[in-house]
Amino acid sequence: MTFKSRVLAISIILIMLCFHAKPSWAKTADKVSQANNFYQNSQYQKAADIYESLLSSKIENGHLHYNLGNTYIRMGKKGKAISAYLKAKSLLPRDEDLRANLNYAIYETVDKLDWEKSDNSHHLFFWVDAFTLEEHLMILIIVNLAFWLTMGIWVYQRNRVMDVARKFLLGALLFTLVATGFRWQLETHENYGVVLQKKIQIRSEANEDRVVLFELHEGAIVKIDAEKNQWYKITLPNGETGWVPITAIAT
Repeated sequence: MTFKSRVLAISIILIMLCFHAKPSWAKTADKVSQANNFYQNSQYQKAADIYESLLSSKIENGHLHYNLGNTYIRMGKKGKAISAYLKAKSLLPRDEDLRANLNYAIYETVDKLDWEKSDNSHHLFFWVDAFTLEEHLMILIIVNLAFWLTMGIWVYQRNRVMDVARKFLLGALLFTLVATGFRWQLETHENYGVVLQKKIQIRSEANEDRVVLFELHEGAIVKIDAEKNQWYKITLPNGETGWVPITAIAT
């Protein structure tokens, strides 16, 4: 989907919301239009400021995160761009343009850390990443209803067709239950961050006086394991761990 297509998609959503007579949504639509115009005219800082303002007001829209990422890429801020793309990916998991831009941004970093390629669970459970948590829950509800409806019919019509159908739906229900649980685990227990500074030193403990274990550069994606005294304990795809000030990481 091109930038213009995304602008159209966001605009349609916001226009539909405006028909519910909520003045705040009309203002939001105006801000989105203004930000898009700034982007098209290469006034990237002004566009970024508006996108950030909209997202900070609890508007959770994958296209806004994507546009913000594109804006930061234009500004040369790889760390903020990758952070925005990751947030967009959680809301638009099947968007090929987003995936391409995220991969490009990661390729442009010094460390080139990519958890999706390094974590085997993403390959074994690839279908989990293809849907948002809300989509998984919706699929689970639909399959669950279909299973119990089939069971109700089977009680009165015990034939081979209904027997096969209920067994198939039982398997599908268990499958979707596991997939939904795994997606919930990823969203609630696995936190990732992105390095914002040009270069940071990763230390053995949460203290500036401790040993420097290694260095990371802007745009590096890390897993956040713990927080202590304004420091994050982080892990890399290769298993290396260390501590970094929270001000150096976007979450």
